[in-house]
Amino acid sequence: MKCMNKIDIKTCKAACCGYVPIDKTIIKKYKNKLHKKAKKIADFGTVEIWVVEDSCGFLSKRYTCRIYKDRPEVCKLMGSDKKDHPLLKCSYLRQIKE
Repeated sequence: MKCMNKIDIKTCKAACCGYVPIDKTIIKKYKNKLHKKAKKIADFGTVEIWVVEDSCGFLSKRYTCRIYKDRPEVCKLMGSDKKDHPLLKCSYLRQIKE
């Protein structure tokens, strides 16, 4: 399957950017970019999950990633030529069979 890169950004509110496991080294590096209301809801040793109202703690008000350069692999798969990661499924990108 391949994700089509056609998306109506007006309808996307980054609902897929929810509980994202992020490496602790990335969190430490970008702690100042976490939303001020972000709360850690999980700690799995090397990764943590930070959210604000069920959205990733690094998601901006404009629905962009504040750590895009160092975003987790799970996020890099979104909209790529590879299949979406099971943790992040985008309902706004059409999935087609090759």
